[in-house]
Amino acid sequence: MNLILFRYSPRVVELKYVDETKSIIIAPETLRRKYAEYQGVKAKVIFLTMYTLPEIIKCINELNKSVEITSITSLSEEDMELVGFLEDFFLKKRSTFVVNTLFKDKYYMRSVLYGCTEIPQPKFELVTSHEKLVGFFEKNKLTEAIVKARNLAGSEEVYKVTKEEISSLPKRIYNGNYLVEEYVELKQMLTCDGFAVGSNIQYIFSNEYEELLLNTLNEQSGYIIRTNHLYWNDIELLKKIFAACKNILEVFTIEEQVTPFHFEWFYDDQSKQFVFCEVGKRFGGGAIPELIQYSFGINILEKYWRSIDHSDEVDCSEHMLLMPAVIATSYSPYLREGVITKVPEKKYFNWTEKTYFFVNVGDKMTSANTIVQNEFLSIFISKSENEYLNNLRRMAYLSAQFEYE
Repeated sequence: MNLILFRYSPRVVELKYVDETKSIIIAPETLRRKYAEYQGVKAKVIFLTMYTLPEIIKCINELNKSVEITSITSLSEEDMELVGFLEDFFLKKRSTFVVNTLFKDKYYMRSVLYGCTEIPQPKFELVTSHEKLVGFFEKNKLTEAIVKARNLAGSEEVYKVTKEEISSLPKRIYNGNYLVEEYVELKQMLTCDGFAVGSNIQYIFSNEYEELLLNTLNEQSGYIIRTNHLYWNDIELLKKIFAACKNILEVFTIEEQVTPFHFEWFYDDQSKQFVFCEVGKRFGGGAIPELIQYSFGINILEKYWRSIDHSDEVDCSEHMLLMPAVIATSYSPYLREGVITKVPEKKYFNWTEKTYFFVNVGDKMTSANTIVQNEFLSIFISKSENEYLNNLRRMAYLSAQFEYE
């Protein structure tokens, strides 16, 4: 069955000539009257109230369960890229380009998950106009939302706004390269890093942020990433999140291709809720591979490159929940405004596993606006939660020794 996507009147391209036994048309609900007036279309027409990428994907995914789709086409200029993506995704062995697009473009990422899975995620829309952005707030009864770039790193070009603050956003957000998401109220975030062959996870490890990254940037503090406390406190919740990672990989990966991943999930360890934030086809920053090495004794980068070089597939399903031996932590304060007048001596960091300084006395700095603009990065290990808290206090003291004027 040929699927035809067309967002204009059927008269424009004479859809009356479409073979009703071989084609299905997908059109906006707003054109229902146009089709009735035209009267020549014999093929089945599916009208979508929201003629958007996520709703189109959901529609095609449902059709794919009952009919054999042979092609997806359009004569709408603005839909050429869309139908190319859809045909490759649904009908062909997914190309590396399609898969990398899913991992990189947050609009495609969320749209495919919406249309093909039950993964919990925020409500979202592509931002195309001020009016539609206001409408997103109103129809979803939101007080706050997140506006973010589709294709940039997670901390870049992210705005937390109320409806009243929309007018203060830069005009570039309406160029089709930004999306809006409902603000997720869950206050904790964890990461899942590892790699898979196809959707078969070879290794997966979880860390957590002490505070949401967006909050740390707004507060101009810094990030703290540590081995996830759920390993000791709620292993069942962690198992559910790992299973959700696998569900996403089943949709996003190419069979037999080695795929690294860095998932981020909002969660609440009291209510047991978790909501998908995003996933990248890479390993996490903030020295996460080193944290894995210290806490689990696994050199994930070595394992990954050997898998790439030799296509060694290790079935880790039976021991996917490898347990950490210690709490490994990376601690990295953000740059502040001013000229640096004092930095502590390196010897005071000798108790850490590694410490890297990124500034010197006399350097003129501006306040960080991304998570990669930092004064220093320290990695340390703790054998218990009490020792971890004591080590955090030591790091806070040392961080305060970086002075500006």
